[in-house]
Amino acid sequence: MSIISYGQNLEKLIKENIAKRTDTLVHFKTDSPYNYMPVTILSGKEKGPVFTIIAGIHGFEYPPITAVQELIKEIDPKKLKGTLIVVPIANVGSFYKRTPFVNPSDHKNLNNAFPGSETGTITEQIANYITKQIIPQSDVFLDIHGGDANEDLLPFRAMSLS
Repeated sequence: MSIISYGQNLEKLIKENIAKRTDTLVHFKTDSPYNYMPVTILSGKEKGPVFTIIAGIHGFEYPPITAVQELIKEIDPKKLKGTLIVVPIANVGSFYKRTPFVNPSDHKNLNNAFPGSETGTITEQIANYITKQIIPQSDVFLDIHGGDANEDLLPFRAMSLS
C-alpha cells in the first residue's frame, strides 16, 4: 500500500498505473487518529474513461461501503478499459467511531462540507481533496449513500392515478 500526503497530486498516480491495482492512503494535516482516506485505483491496460465511486461520506452507511469493497475484489485490471477510482470510506473517523452523520474530530457533516478547504478541519480537508484531486480526474462520479442509523428506507412505488 502506498501513502500519499494531502498535497500530492492523484493525477500522476492514475497516469503511472497500467493494468494494475494500487491501494493508497491519502493523509491529511491533522492530529486526528483518523487522518487518512483509503483510495483504490484500478487502471486498465487500455486508456479510457475514469469512473469514480465514493462511499462512506457518512460512516454509518454500511451497505455502500461493503458493496464497493466487494466490487474492487471482482474487477480485473487486465480486462478493464479505462480507470476505476474507488474511495470505500471517505469519512474514516465517522466509520470507526460509529457516528451516523458527522466526523467526531470536528463534528462536521462531510456531505455539507464541499468544496472544503485545504487548511480547514479534517472534514473540510477531505471535502477539498475530493473536490480538487478526485472529481477533476473523473469522467463519471458516483457518490453512493444508503440509509443509516435512524433513517427508514421505505420502498418507493409509483402511485396509481386510476
